[in-house]
Amino acid sequence: VFAKTYATDNDRKLLLVERSTEQFQQLKNEKDYSKRILAVIDFEGEKYSDRLLSFDTVHAGKASMRMDADHHYSPGFETTYKQLTTKDHAWLRAGLWVNPLHEAEQGSAVLVITCEHDGKSYEYKGVGIESAQFQVKKLQWNYISLDYLTPEVRSGDDKIKVYFWLQGDKPVFIDDLVIEVFEPKGQ
Repeated sequence: VFAKTYATDNDRKLLLVERSTEQFQQLKNEKDYSKRILAVIDFEGEKYSDRLLSFDTVHAGKASMRMDADHHYSPGFETTYKQLTTKDHAWLRAGLWVNPLHEAEQGSAVLVITCEHDGKSYEYKGVGIESAQFQVKKLQWNYISLDYLTPEVRSGDDKIKVYFWLQGDKPVFIDDLVIEVFEPKGQ
């Protein structure tokens, strides 16, 4: 923009990414990003045999995971920032299917994405299944999702983690966790 009297829309795209101060972030300009699937956790196969799986209540496939008072954390996804992207930021979108056996209560179960440095979280986002935006109904499969803008990381080795956390003790089934990454085009 040197020697210009105003900035064009293309000039503005070169600025740092706009970071919202709102509790819930949402990627609004998907066309400016290239998307790829980062991970799919479907609770199928031998690697989940030591977990509490359900073969009767499934969203898709042959198995889902039953979360209860003895199983508060789902298997999750973990990567480093430098494995995630070479860009200055990226968006993550995690989505999964939940089937609560009881009415969803405040703080009962949360889909989480977090960034950690030296084992300490410094950018934590979570969305509860009771959130009004989802209108989760008991005894049926409901889709929930969470968008997450990566922070300005302290190190490329900082860890990004995605998981489901049952904070209460009322059982819920989960299935088909899909994690997508959106990287800015043209950087």
